[in-house]
Amino acid sequence: MTTPKQFLEAFIQTKALIYSDANRRLERVYAECFSEPLVGQVDSFLLRDNQVVDEVIQAMESATVIARAHFKTTDLLTRYLLSAVGESWKIVK
Repeated sequence: MTTPKQFLEAFIQTKALIYSDANRRLERVYAECFSEPLVGQVDSFLLRDNQVVDEVIQAMESATVIARAHFKTTDLLTRYLLSAVGESWKIVK
């Protein structure tokens, strides 16, 4: 069975790949539609998901995983509640 940490790290990695693909498309749209000074700030409008797993608290059939995303001025904590489903996990909250 995968651990809650492995499950959430795979989830975060998958989201990051999808965001990367979307950002390539968005950059073209922004380049076509934005004028100065926005065209120089395109990076500020792109999708971000730079979370890392910070803490895992596991019980029998559930786990709480706290992920941290670092931004210029602050860190954003996201708490995921996971439930065991077969040999894996599902995010329930």
